[in-house]
Amino acid sequence: MSDRIGLLILAMGGIVVIVFATLGYITPMSGITGTPGPLVAAAGGAALIIGAGVLAMIAPSGWRSFLHFLVILALVGCALCGWFLLTPGIVVGAVVGAVGFFLYLAAVGGRHERKTT
Repeated sequence: MSDRIGLLILAMGGIVVIVFATLGYITPMSGITGTPGPLVAAAGGAALIIGAGVLAMIAPSGWRSFLHFLVILALVGCALCGWFLLTPGIVVGAVVGAVGFFLYLAAVGGRHERKTT
């Protein structure tokens, strides 16, 4: 159950990224109005939401590990977009998503037994 909470927080971080990126894109005189940067950040936020949904449904396998890598890549990409666009709300959304992702990893990692020889 606690892994679902981490994934929910990850998805909420994606929503925050999309909201602030869209706000920067449509707000007049924001400096990033009509540029492709906020659209890239919003696409990263959408990738976080989709990644959280897929992680909630997929069984442990190699694909899940690959998806972990893609989610980390999306988190770093969103944070960099927010940094370069000078939009701290996007960075905050990426940090919230990262906290949720690491909570998810802690919950999932605690379920597996380690073999000792």
